Amino acid sequence: GLTGEAGIGKSRLALEYLEQVRRAGGLAIWVRCYEGETALAYGPLSQLMRAALALPGSPERLEALSEHWRLEAARLLPELAPPGVQPTPDEGPGAQSRLFESLRRLLAALLDAPAPACIFLDDLHWSDAASLDWLAYLVRRLDGLPLLVLSAWRSDHPGAQALDQLSAAA
Repeated sequence: GLTGEAGIGKSRLALEYLEQVRRAGGLAIWVRCYEGETALAYGPLSQLMRAALALPGSPERLEALSEHWRLEAARLLPELAPPGVQPTPDEGPGAQSRLFESLRRLLAALLDAPAPACIFLDDLHWSDAASLDWLAYLVRRLDGLPLLVLSAWRSDHPGAQALDQLSAAA
């Protein structure tokens, strides 16, 4: 992760890197977290997934994901459910694990390209706890997945220490 004071160029550096990824044939997504949305559960995560769904070729890449995992992911992204099927809330044992795994698999399918992909989560210090939990889940399961997870946060933010620990765990 990129960390530092506000205004030192973290975002600019990351966006230049994303452009390099695109030029090399990889897919790149940029998502920004916003002040005032820290209580919006899965806000940056749903934004990330919808950006991946909007990438050129996504409908074809989505076909690689089994219906089971699409239905699990539809709990967060109802547009993934087949017509006439309403995703049902799942609060039972393992619900969060199944949701997290479905979203990991969804992202892997949508970012499948000839070159490695990159996602950039900007201003991560404004993220909600649920999105950070999923991000920690993802970075621990990147083996074999040609994906770079890049994030930026302000070092002077009260939550910076927790983000530093997340970055160290990756």
